Amino acid sequence: YCDYKISRSEFSEIGASRCINSNLDTALTSRAGEQFARAVTLLDFPSQRLTWWRAHIKLLVAGVIATGGANEKTCETVFAAADAMVADVGDPDEQNLGALNRRFAQSARLGLVRAVGESRKKLNMALSKQKGTHVESLVSGLKFLVAQIVDAEKTILERWRSSQGSAATEARPRLAMAHFSRWFSAFEDTSANTAGNQSSQSIFANGVEIPGQYDSLCAPPDVLSHATLVGFEPETDVFASKQRPKKIVLRGSDGWGYSFIAKGSEDLRQDDRIERLFRAMDALLSNNPQARQRGLHVRTFHVLPLSKRAGLLQFVKNTVPLLEALGAKTKTGDLVGGKHQHWIKAQATFEEKDGEGVQVEKDDGEKDDSKSTPSKDQTKDQRILAKSTHSTLNTASRRRATPGVKLSAPAGATSATHFLEAMSRSPRVDARNALASLKRRAASASKPAASPSSPALRQTLLRVSGSHESYLEMRSKYAASVAAASICGYVAGVGDRHLQNILLDVATGSAVHIDFGYAFGTATAVLPIPELVPFRVTDCVLDGCAPGDTKVALKQDMARTMHALRDGAALLRGVMDCFLREPLLDWRREAAQSLVKAGKEASEDAVGVGQPKKEEYMHDQDDMDSDLHVVAGGSELEQRHVSQKIAIAFRKLRLGNPSLLTLAQCESKHGGRNHWLGLREMVLGTSSLGDDDIALQSTKTRRSVGDKRYCASVEEQIDCLMELATDPLVLATSWSGWRPWL
Repeated sequence: YCDYKISRSEFSEIGASRCINSNLDTALTSRAGEQFARAVTLLDFPSQRLTWWRAHIKLLVAGVIATGGANEKTCETVFAAADAMVADVGDPDEQNLGALNRRFAQSARLGLVRAVGESRKKLNMALSKQKGTHVESLVSGLKFLVAQIVDAEKTILERWRSSQGSAATEARPRLAMAHFSRWFSAFEDTSANTAGNQSSQSIFANGVEIPGQYDSLCAPPDVLSHATLVGFEPETDVFASKQRPKKIVLRGSDGWGYSFIAKGSEDLRQDDRIERLFRAMDALLSNNPQARQRGLHVRTFHVLPLSKRAGLLQFVKNTVPLLEALGAKTKTGDLVGGKHQHWIKAQATFEEKDGEGVQVEKDDGEKDDSKSTPSKDQTKDQRILAKSTHSTLNTASRRRATPGVKLSAPAGATSATHFLEAMSRSPRVDARNALASLKRRAASASKPAASPSSPALRQTLLRVSGSHESYLEMRSKYAASVAAASICGYVAGVGDRHLQNILLDVATGSAVHIDFGYAFGTATAVLPIPELVPFRVTDCVLDGCAPGDTKVALKQDMARTMHALRDGAALLRGVMDCFLREPLLDWRREAAQSLVKAGKEASEDAVGVGQPKKEEYMHDQDDMDSDLHVVAGGSELEQRHVSQKIAIAFRKLRLGNPSLLTLAQCESKHGGRNHWLGLREMVLGTSSLGDDDIALQSTKTRRSVGDKRYCASVEEQIDCLMELATDPLVLATSWSGWRPWL
């Protein structure tokens, strides 16, 4: 039901006419379901909903202007969104509105109505007077609308936050559900008739099913046996994270309470699709004898998108974020990030000249590297010669050849540019030493304090297990879940694996991954500091599997996982088809942002030296996914962008070289820039003059595979992945909030 309601607005004219002719819109109408979805949407604080609408309308206008599609129809679409904004956050007379939302609506209504009304009036006047061209008038009117909404939002939020009662209410860690919507307390399940019997149609039309009962891949759903909603716990817990999600408890007709996290101002469809993909992967692991024998398993949870900006996620019980399990959530531990940024800036601003180091700093952190970067005016032969020389003597590299030099960083903030420059300049030996130093600082700051002989995660597992036998079992489940989730996440391109997005089940020891806002390579392709690791297996994560050679054991289980996924590639392809048929808004935004970059760097100069062109690489005629160009709706650029994301996922299953796939994803944003050659060297594991034996050993497999498009075996692919995931240079130049030293 919810999937249909969300997707209905994006149907083509043919699809919409089919829905009307078959009375599908009428059949799929549930008053109780619509009220439930609206009530959950109202759990999002009204100030956050207003901010979401402003960003949404601004994005719509930017899309219209960028594509040159300003006309009466697109303008009407934008103004329809503005009217929906007023109805959502500025209507105090809405039925069942809670006290908090009603007070905000009373405060916001006049400003929003005036902003939209004046914008529409100005647009109509401009069109009637025909000042300038017709398109110019439309664009001017849309820009004026955005400016009016931005000003109105600023005024409304300043007034709202200055109100002590409203600000104090939002700051509470626990609130009554009725503060948001009175529907929660007034809800009554009317799906049963007077005789006490139920039908599937009655349940759908008048009741609300507990979410998560359609997720099974083993058997069709039995609707009559499903638990339905009979009520709610009267209060909700408010989390302190950015989006302020709320924990709510749904009471089921089976007598159980079901806990969910209500999230607003966010499209949860990607989380839902990734969880469906993980369930399919978990089924493949269960059907594979070797994977089943090793207990390889991916923990999943239910996700219910109720609209494009609100939904529910199942609350995973008995879990704590890995950051807390490591005891690293302390004030002193947080200061380690500042030390890391100081090291980054020192590496980024250091240059060698005739064997002596000098500190060079330009505005905005940019470096004067014209002497070390090959000119774009060079001929193809000159670039090939430079690449050949670099591969042997590394003379074309900007990477510092003398590790161990004591550096200092200039004053000021550390920007993304500094991180990118550090990727291209830092020696691998210095990166390894920096990580070790940061890890020692973090270990001493953790509670309880950790040490090499007593790692933090091992302490946690020992403490919650209760006995040595239980500890061994929990450790085994932890290692199996890390191996399985790492490979499944790699295939799905899941990024942003910081320590708050990985949970530890203190009852079983399993690792549970949450928050899939960055999937299918988005963290690599879009973030200012690209996430280049394929998954998280840092030292502190590996400590949970110790003692013994944890990397060897993990690589064996990772290989078993990859074999199981490769055997079920056809099933995974079917599950991923929904991404092609209905691309997410975030993916369309990525495609639009890459338009400028694509226009600038269509030439050979935009491609890394010695690397196959993306066009050639992404359209190999022998690929099993060569027909993945069929994408519903959108421009040709959007279709190609979405198709490429899914194609890369399948190339991973076909033993694609992990280093080249990583470079292919981040090249559109970073290719041709000053740091590109150094970033490419780092990902490929290219040796440099300052590397010692340990550094050379840590890149051995990647250097052996080189620029080959495919690995020779699953085992070789896993070796490349583990090298990339544990490369000290890749980790040390990662975003500080990712805490790569842990």
